[in-house]
Amino acid sequence: MSANSNLENLRKSLKRYLDDPQRDKTAYLSMLETTLEKKKSVLKKLLEETEKQEKLLNADELNFDEFEKTITAKTPLISDLETLDEGFQMVYDKVSDELKYNRLANRELISKLQKLIEEIAGLGSRLQTLEQKNHDNMELLVSSKRQGIKQVKVSAKTANMYYKNMAKVNVVDSSFIDKKQ
Repeated sequence: MSANSNLENLRKSLKRYLDDPQRDKTAYLSMLETTLEKKKSVLKKLLEETEKQEKLLNADELNFDEFEKTITAKTPLISDLETLDEGFQMVYDKVSDELKYNRLANRELISKLQKLIEEIAGLGSRLQTLEQKNHDNMELLVSSKRQGIKQVKVSAKTANMYYKNMAKVNVVDSSFIDKKQ
C-alpha cells in the first residue's frame, strides 16, 4: 500500500472521527498529545538515520550500499511525518477554540503540548542542520569524484596522444632500408 493511500485512509477515518458529534473534546486534546509524541519519535529515528549518513560521508571511502540503505530507511519516516502533520492540523482545527477559550481547564495539557512542540522544534532544527551539512559533504564528494574522473580522462587522452606520436616516430621508411642495401 502506498504512502498516498495510507494518507488518504487516515484522512477519511480522521474526518469521520472528528465529525462525530458524540466525541468528547478531551479525546481530541489527547489525540494532539499522542500525535506530537509520535512525531517526536519519528524525528528521532530520522535524526539517527541522518547521523548514520554523516558517518558514512565522513569515512575515508563512502559505502554507497549503506548510504542507500539510510535513504531507503528515511523515506517512510518522511511520509509518516507528513501524515502526522496533516492529522495534527485536522485535530487542532477542530479543537483550537476549546484550547483558546478554556485555557485554565486545559492548562496542564497545553503545557505538555508546548513542551512537546519545543522538543520537536529542537529535533527539527538539529535534523535540518545535519541534513544541510550532509548535503554540503555530498557535494564536496561528488565534486572531488568529478575532478578524479576528469583527471583520468586527461591522463588517458595524454597517453593516447603519446602513443600516436610514438607510433609516427617509430615508422621506418622502407625505401630508406632498401637504399642502404
